[in-house]
Amino acid sequence: MFSRLLFAVARRLPFKIEKLYVPAMGQVINRPGDSSSVFGEIFVSQIYQPIAPLPHGATAVDLGSNVGYFTIFINQRIKDGKIFVFEASPKAFAHLENNISRISRKNGNTIDIHNVAICDYSGEIDFMVDNTHDSNVAAAAYRDISTFQDADHFVSIRIPCETIGHYVKGRIDFLKCDIEGAEYGVLTDELLNPAKVGQFVVEFHDIDEHRSEFDHIIETSLNRGYAIYDKKNEPVISFDDLHRVRKELGLHSTILKFCAKSLLN
Repeated sequence: MFSRLLFAVARRLPFKIEKLYVPAMGQVINRPGDSSSVFGEIFVSQIYQPIAPLPHGATAVDLGSNVGYFTIFINQRIKDGKIFVFEASPKAFAHLENNISRISRKNGNTIDIHNVAICDYSGEIDFMVDNTHDSNVAAAAYRDISTFQDADHFVSIRIPCETIGHYVKGRIDFLKCDIEGAEYGVLTDELLNPAKVGQFVVEFHDIDEHRSEFDHIIETSLNRGYAIYDKKNEPVISFDDLHRVRKELGLHSTILKFCAKSLLN
């Protein structure tokens, strides 16, 4: 709660604080712009908290790390593990590197960070970044930004992209995915396998525009033995139940958690 108060106070100051010690994180962080809402989601609401306990020596993957808050969060929750971190935006990656350099190493985790977009192929992609000032790390690759209020602030750049399998060879115990629409290409049938990925949390974007891909991911996950939960850890009972909730709430994006049922026994 004290850490959240710090963010709230810093947000209201007439000047920007670019470095801030946050007790909940146990370190000084580089604070680009207003990141209090991201801190609240990860450390207060804990929307990325695993459903089942993670094993000793777990492998975690952070897709779309932004400035590294989830990496800091998961680093506190596993021991002697491996954390693979991916952030496509060059501006966000600069802050990410700074934050990771200060991260606590007391749990013995190795952290491997990459300034690359994770896609379903190797090569390059067009990437939109906010070009107004250095502290704004907003970016997108697969989303239509024309509807954004500040769409005219974005410029296109070319960045490298690679598959997740290029970097992570073994089993993934926990995967967090927030990659602005690229999730539909990354969550392949090969990856949607409890033997390959024990648990994963995904922020799905623009669901209405990707209905068939979204439905395929949900159906495949249920058929292969994953239990599905919402961000409050409430179970989604079935495919029909999920669509009923979406229809009632008119959701265009949502966060869902997937956990292999074998880990719940």
